[in-house]
Amino acid sequence: MDAKSAMRWVREHAKELEIDPHRIAAGGGSAGGQLAADTALNTTINDPEDNLSVSPKPNALILFNPVIDNGPGGYGYRRVKGYWREFSPMELIRAPMPPTLIMIGDHDHLIPLSMIEEFAHKIRETGARCDLYVFERANHGFFNHAEYRAEIRKILYSFLKSIGYIE
Repeated sequence: MDAKSAMRWVREHAKELEIDPHRIAAGGGSAGGQLAADTALNTTINDPEDNLSVSPKPNALILFNPVIDNGPGGYGYRRVKGYWREFSPMELIRAPMPPTLIMIGDHDHLIPLSMIEEFAHKIRETGARCDLYVFERANHGFFNHAEYRAEIRKILYSFLKSIGYIE
């Protein structure tokens, strides 16, 4: 609810923020990646105080080792088993999807690479773009470590340039 409210707020205040309301990206790592993905995918969880005529859906997604499956076999299922289908990104993929960039380490102990590959494949099946980068010998939260920053910047720059967000 909060992530979608934040996206709506940014879009509603785009003029005063001097940003293009049609070029807003959402991003995050781990659970933050899940929240970013849900701003694009979830249609049912909304704050009743929000202006629901304003879309919370980002125009691009940038996800670092995101939690994308809360179902049986996914992350956190025991805590959310009664309502996981309402917000688990893997369950909610549908067209149209924004262009998506996903980065993950091949040694992630929380998010299996195969799960991310399936998620990326499902996004591509909708006809949307999904770029997946796998960092060798990188664990969950790899993006917090200096040794990966240069490569992450290069990938981010290339992605944002290719979708027309930067020159």
